[in-house]
Amino acid sequence: EALDIPVGLLDYAVNGSGLTAKAEWGKGFWLDNGPRSIYRQFIDGVHSSGGTAEFVVWMQGEADAARGTVSRAEYLSALTRLVKRMRGDIRNASTRPALPFLVIPLVKRPTGRDRSCQWIRQAQMEALKTIPECHLAALSVDLKNRGRQHLAPEAYTILGRRTARTIVYLIGRAAYHRGPEIVSVTRPAARTIDVGLRHRGGTDFTPAENISGFSVIAGETPLPVVSVSRLDPQTIRIVTADDLPQDFRVRYLYGAHPDTTHAVHDNTPMRLPLEPYGF
Repeated sequence: EALDIPVGLLDYAVNGSGLTAKAEWGKGFWLDNGPRSIYRQFIDGVHSSGGTAEFVVWMQGEADAARGTVSRAEYLSALTRLVKRMRGDIRNASTRPALPFLVIPLVKRPTGRDRSCQWIRQAQMEALKTIPECHLAALSVDLKNRGRQHLAPEAYTILGRRTARTIVYLIGRAAYHRGPEIVSVTRPAARTIDVGLRHRGGTDFTPAENISGFSVIAGETPLPVVSVSRLDPQTIRIVTADDLPQDFRVRYLYGAHPDTTHAVHDNTPMRLPLEPYGF
């Protein structure tokens, strides 16, 4: 729509596939570079179409999170190796310095384990900072599930439009592609926390009341929260039931299946979500 040109997609996804050998569930894993591997099938498919690509979209992680055996560091290391190998096997047809690798972090998993899902999702977010030309394609954690782990049909449409927006941004035809981020957490009173936001494309956010997805913890103990609401366009205020200890932490969208009933979105036409925080 934005460029008025045809777009071709090469789909070599394999349902249930892992990144690492620890996540091998009989569907293959992407670090395997053998002649019959899913990675080699992917590369052969790209080569049969000319050997070049402009972008790679990576939406994966459930298999690596499922057993709880793949740590955050292991996943990040494996993803770094995969991207390096992929860039050696595919010629970069984009205008970027290296073949752009676009990540859609792990979706919500109603039956998943908080810790292992968080390991994978956090590693994917860390890759945006540590791997050159690795970009957030889109967040999915605020979207609705259907069934055990897959998104609802309408959620995929939203996810597709968010990813397309990222590509339009990377070719210089859009001013932003990510939603707000949390940049500060302060305690103005004994039972009050102010969460400061930095907007990218927007200037404000919704909802104003009953915001979901936030938790306050001391160590690993959740602290009771009375309310989470909008204080001003750049601030979310959390009120706790008891006085806060010195070592409290704030988390947003933590775990396998965080509560996104009233998740925060900016006021752009894209309604981009507030990004996870505090892990």
